[in-house]
Amino acid sequence: LDVSVQAQVLNLLAELKAQFGLTYVFISHDLSVVQAVSDRVAVMYFGRVVEQAPGRALFEKPQHPYTRLLLDSAPVPGKRGLTVEDASAELPDPLAPPPGCAFAPRCPRAQDDCVATVPDAQYGLDNHDAACLHPLNPVTRS
Repeated sequence: LDVSVQAQVLNLLAELKAQFGLTYVFISHDLSVVQAVSDRVAVMYFGRVVEQAPGRALFEKPQHPYTRLLLDSAPVPGKRGLTVEDASAELPDPLAPPPGCAFAPRCPRAQDDCVATVPDAQYGLDNHDAACLHPLNPVTRS
């Protein structure tokens, strides 16, 4: 959709949400739109949720390295240049995913345990969960 039609559709969804108390599942690759319309965000990699959190928390302080990569790669008005992934990083074969964490071959934080173990969601503060053995901004419950 062009920008003006997209804005009209998003405004209509917001009006219907407020008027009828609706909840939406909104799926998009456009992070700026996701940030604008979502109360809670889930990031998926290879068919698994790798991070989920309230929208503001996820965009301000991502826990999973893949989420950070997505945010750094998204074009933002006024932002100079994009952070690009190391050219040597290869996408794994979706029909034969690697053992352990599927993101490990591309992850700058990967360690031996990442290849050996599929990480479960680590529950942090304020319902900010990340399926990562070595999260970027680790938080724990008191």
